[in-house]
Amino acid sequence: MTSTKKREGVVVTPEFRGSFVKLRKPESVEGGTAKFSMTCPIPVEGNENFFEELEAAIEAAALKRWDSVPKKLKHPIRDYDEDEDENYPEFIGTCRFVPKSEERPRVIDVHGDPVDMADVYSGAWYRVSIRAYAWQHPTSGKGVSFNLDNVLKIRDDEPFGGRGRAEDDFSTLLEKKSSRGRGKGDESDEGEGDEDKPRTRRTRRGKTNPLA
Repeated sequence: MTSTKKREGVVVTPEFRGSFVKLRKPESVEGGTAKFSMTCPIPVEGNENFFEELEAAIEAAALKRWDSVPKKLKHPIRDYDEDEDENYPEFIGTCRFVPKSEERPRVIDVHGDPVDMADVYSGAWYRVSIRAYAWQHPTSGKGVSFNLDNVLKIRDDEPFGGRGRAEDDFSTLLEKKSSRGRGKGDESDEGEGDEDKPRTRRTRRGKTNPLA
C-alpha cells in the first residue's frame, strides 16, 4: 500500500503554470553549480493558506540554522512588480519563487507515470513538492531558498512564447500514416522528439512579508 504521509518539511504547491522550466538539463548562473529549476508563479487569491504554510516553512528553516530570523534575511518569495513584470501577464496577481535541485526531480503525471522530458515545458500546469533550507554566504549574507524535490505535471496548455505544436501548424499538409509496410524500426520512432518549447518569467504576494 502506498503511504499518504507527507515527508517532514515538504510543502506541496497549488496548481500553477510553470515558467522558465529548466528540467531537461541543469543550468549554471554566473559560474555557480548547475541546477535544475522552474519558476512557480502562484496566484495569491484563494491560496492564502498555502502562503501561510510556506512562510512557516521559511521561518522554521531560519530558526533551525540560526535560532532566530535574521533581520536582513534574503527571502525566496518574490512579489509581483507591475513595472518590472509588465511584459509577463501570466505573473499578474501572483507571487513566485524558483526552487532548484542539483539532481533532476522526478516528473510524473496524474496517474503516477513518468513524463517524457519532451513534454515538460513552460506554460503547462504543474504542482511541485519543495523544502525550505537556510544558507549563508560571505558576500550574499543569509537567506532561505527552496529545494525542488518532485514535479507533478497536471495538464498541457499553450506554451509561453507563442510557439505552438508542429502538428497543428501543418495539420492540412501531413500525410496519413499507414499501418501497412511498417517495420518495428518505424514504430519505435513514434512520439519521439525534443521540441525546444519556450519559457517565461515573474510574480506578487498579497501580504507583507513577516520575515523581511
